[in-house]
Amino acid sequence: GLGTSLKMMESRDKKMKTAVLEDRARKQMIHEHNRAEAIHNKDRLDLENSRFPKHLLLAVATRTYLMLKPSGRLTDGHCLIVPQQSVPSTLQCDEDTLDEIRNFKKCLLQTFHQMDMDCIFFETAMALDRMPHTSVECVPLVRDKSSNAPMYFKKAIMEVENEFESQNKALIDTRGVKKLATKIPKHMPFFSVEFGLQGGF
Repeated sequence: GLGTSLKMMESRDKKMKTAVLEDRARKQMIHEHNRAEAIHNKDRLDLENSRFPKHLLLAVATRTYLMLKPSGRLTDGHCLIVPQQSVPSTLQCDEDTLDEIRNFKKCLLQTFHQMDMDCIFFETAMALDRMPHTSVECVPLVRDKSSNAPMYFKKAIMEVENEFESQNKALIDTRGVKKLATKIPKHMPFFSVEFGLQGGF
């Protein structure tokens, strides 16, 4: 009778809605996969990318590698410490990767120390939704210039803070902080500078 017909219609309607939702979810997954694939193919810091500049590679560890900066070097020796896994910032790195980054920093500090130089390390994490491949830049500085670097960076960051009205504090002192993730939310854009291994801003 009528009750059976209504139940059949409800069942058919429910199946159609489920099919539409499943189709939508499938299309979304395909879209996300294609987007991730496109990002991967454009990733110039991916060791597997055919366009990776292998001639700039200095050292490869288990989870990270060290390379000369491909372009826009601020000085001789300007290099990048790069996680092998594509992550938008070091805040998304696991402990082992962070340890390797720290070890590369120590090695660079020792190397440049022998040349009477100090190192500034910085990371710029921007446009995180585009899934950029992060890197930590290392810029060696002559020791007499490096002592003023914290003051210059602090002043510049404070000036930027004044330009942007923000609810977030622009200048966060990271001296003595082992993990940046304790001071900055994981998915927030940031610029971080570290003077040697003492931290920075």
